[in-house]
Amino acid sequence: MTNLFDTSPDLAASLRFDAVLDADGTLRLLDFAAPTAGAVQLEGLRGSLALHEGWREDRALGSLFHAATGSLTEVAPVQCRRFEQE
Repeated sequence: MTNLFDTSPDLAASLRFDAVLDADGTLRLLDFAAPTAGAVQLEGLRGSLALHEGWREDRALGSLFHAATGSLTEVAPVQCRRFEQE
């Protein structure tokens, strides 16, 4: 299994994730949302991580979009790193 981000297990357990893979099975888009109000103390938390390139040496450039009810939408450039879980 490949872990795409480094986050608290409690946070990851509180969110719903949906992945979009390309024809080769490579991750291209990861949508996330807090399905229940107060799950992460941010009502309406939702967002996406979009990869703009393929993985090279277990790194890829992407954009992180996220928003919550009553807050501004933010988009940030990110460098993603993947590693195998032991």
